[in-house]
Amino acid sequence: MDVGKLFQLPTVSSSAVNKRKWGAPPAGAAPPAAAVTDTDADADRDEGVARAAPELKRTRVDDGEELYDGEPDDGDDEEGGRFFGGGLTDEQERILEIMNRHATDGAESGARAADDVAETRQLLVRLERAIEKNQAMRLKFPDDPRRFIDSEADLDSALRALVLLTTNAGALYPVLVHQGSAASVVGLLAHENADMAAAAIQVLEELTDDDVVDAADEAGAAAMQALVDVLLKHQVLELLVSNLKRFHDTPPASDDAAAMENYESDRQAVYHTLSVLENLVSLRPGVAEDLGRTTPLLAWLLTRMHRAGRLDQNQAYAAELLAILLHDSDANRAALARVQGVDTLLQVLARYRHADPRDAEEGEFLENAVDALCAALAVRENRAQLLEAEGLELMILLLRAKRQARSGALKVLDHALSDAEGGAACLHFVEALGLRALCPVLMRPMDGKGALRAQDMEHLLGVFAALLHNLDSDSAQRARVIAKFVEQDYAKTDRLLALRAAAAERVQAAEPRVAEEQAVLAAEGIEPADIDALVYARRLEGGLYALQLLDYVLAWLAMEDDGIQAHMAEQKSVPWADIVATLDVYAAHMDSARTAASGDALVDIIRALRAYLAALSPPRA
Repeated sequence: MDVGKLFQLPTVSSSAVNKRKWGAPPAGAAPPAAAVTDTDADADRDEGVARAAPELKRTRVDDGEELYDGEPDDGDDEEGGRFFGGGLTDEQERILEIMNRHATDGAESGARAADDVAETRQLLVRLERAIEKNQAMRLKFPDDPRRFIDSEADLDSALRALVLLTTNAGALYPVLVHQGSAASVVGLLAHENADMAAAAIQVLEELTDDDVVDAADEAGAAAMQALVDVLLKHQVLELLVSNLKRFHDTPPASDDAAAMENYESDRQAVYHTLSVLENLVSLRPGVAEDLGRTTPLLAWLLTRMHRAGRLDQNQAYAAELLAILLHDSDANRAALARVQGVDTLLQVLARYRHADPRDAEEGEFLENAVDALCAALAVRENRAQLLEAEGLELMILLLRAKRQARSGALKVLDHALSDAEGGAACLHFVEALGLRALCPVLMRPMDGKGALRAQDMEHLLGVFAALLHNLDSDSAQRARVIAKFVEQDYAKTDRLLALRAAAAERVQAAEPRVAEEQAVLAAEGIEPADIDALVYARRLEGGLYALQLLDYVLAWLAMEDDGIQAHMAEQKSVPWADIVATLDVYAAHMDSARTAASGDALVDIIRALRAYLAALSPPRA
């Protein structure tokens, strides 16, 4: 763990490597608010001795007044104070001693564990006393913050000391839960001082971080789940989300130092709130739907994403969390429809019609916005909103713009048109002259500068497959799609054949690696059915999915148009038997629940195409 966080206000979350982290504040920014380092102030003040004045930068009261403490007392320079002697307060020395005990020999592990539990109980008792004293002082002097500021500093110090528990979650978290202090931390989210609520949020972020518990630590995992149970029981989700309205992370209009300090403090508080929510969703996936059902978080995330101006960390995090909440949750997708989320996401994407993302973080923001929109399209209400809000027209404009957002436009079109009920969307796309924007993308170079990425090509082929699949056989719109592969002496058909040859080479090149992995799995005693599923997934990643889409489109074109079929037959390189074999594999692994707009199973259509091609005579030499 980060030792520094035990002795000062954390500025960076102890998140996993793949988890978003709070960036360092810009040069010249004011230090975070509510940085408290005082420790045993209760006992010292009872004796009339203030050895270490708290460094409480700011406290908020109901009327908006802000008070700043004075210079440190002379007692700070005494032995045992913060600047002389060991450089640590008495409590900080005790915390460091506990941490050092974890580094000693295993022979003393039992004694260490008992000492840790005892120390934890003392920390929790101190926290409860600090909470009680602060409440009493606030009730006694509600209009005089100077009288309760010391108790607030003590509470802040006692609260932040709980990060020590993350050193041994399996043994110490049960103490936190059983003594009721976990509920007390949740209660501090509603504290009158917004900085105290922010401190509680940061402590919860540390306690619920994925890195706290090792994957093999069953006791730690059970203790973490017990902690999550208590947090959820005491409405932690509702309190966290309600605090988002309490913090104002909008840059101030002036350069006033106090305003900038408040802004920086609130900006961090919002970020850490989102981090706690992500931690809880990771630990308990069902929390995602709870957030959508019981809180206004989805609407807040959309509003935060839509904010104008240069992208900031909270805006980027909002897009990431929204994509997480919509993943595999029809309930949240339906909730997004109720707040007109599709329209907001389209407005966000429209920013990138004339400009590319400025940096990698903004590029990630764009990808998360696209992922959120694609996930939303899994429910009918959002697909209807996409058409109503002219979302397909926007995707066509993004394709024509030839900017970074084109990849996202292809992905959105693939999801919008490939649905079982995508017939109306396909008609709308063709009528909006979408083919004029789509076909030039197909004709881009296959390699080198300007070539599409493999995933972009898959989405492009998915759009063509959806058009052939969903458009009625006798419709003018379907005829326009077929005509695109006839014009210019079958140039686009030839491009499909060239792409097929490249995809087949990729699949063939991946076979030795797939076979080796298959042998390893078999040697480990994995069930044959599981081995088949894993091997098939590896082949899809190796290019098989693109090959399946290509053969599906080529089969439709050959069956629909005699001229295309004859042209393909003239190409000696067309492997009819290989296309049939690919369609066999495609049908065998197709999800039977996926159906066409007419109600016929997609697998039946693939088998019909396969039978038609198998009946064709092989091309003549």
